[in-house]
Amino acid sequence: MKLTTARCHIYHLTRAQFQQFIDTPSVLWDQLGVVGEREHEPWFREILLQSLRTLDELGFPAWWLTNWSIVEIADKTVIGGITFKGPPNQAGEVEIGYGIADAYRNNGYMTECLQALVRWALEQDGVTAVTAETAKENLPSEVVLRNNGFEHVRDTEEFRYWRIHAPMHP
Repeated sequence: MKLTTARCHIYHLTRAQFQQFIDTPSVLWDQLGVVGEREHEPWFREILLQSLRTLDELGFPAWWLTNWSIVEIADKTVIGGITFKGPPNQAGEVEIGYGIADAYRNNGYMTECLQALVRWALEQDGVTAVTAETAKENLPSEVVLRNNGFEHVRDTEEFRYWRIHAPMHP
């Protein structure tokens, strides 16, 4: 599956592609015809492996736990990624997380791509809201969320929590 914005393609990775993304991302990028990081930091690879284990254990649709890779259309470069942290909970909420390469920050790419993926999520059956958490000191991420209509709902000592609800239909 692929979503497209003005400047980016957002590729949902299938379960098999996600495995390839974890094991040898360079092979996946070559298959997709894009340029991206050739390997992952060990801490990030462990997070990805945990996501894959959870996906395999619970068996829900892959889009709720695999990576959505962001590719800049102009130069076919992987510039970031977005992921849901699991399927909708009992209240119909899905949590989203995201990251973008330093060279592409503060240019509106994440705002643009998050908008497309949040819109897609809120159109899915059973989804009533998308939530996110940010470290309190991560002001650029707060800007991305606010620019996408997220509302600040609460704080803990370390984090701020955000939510956007699906539009009400008459």
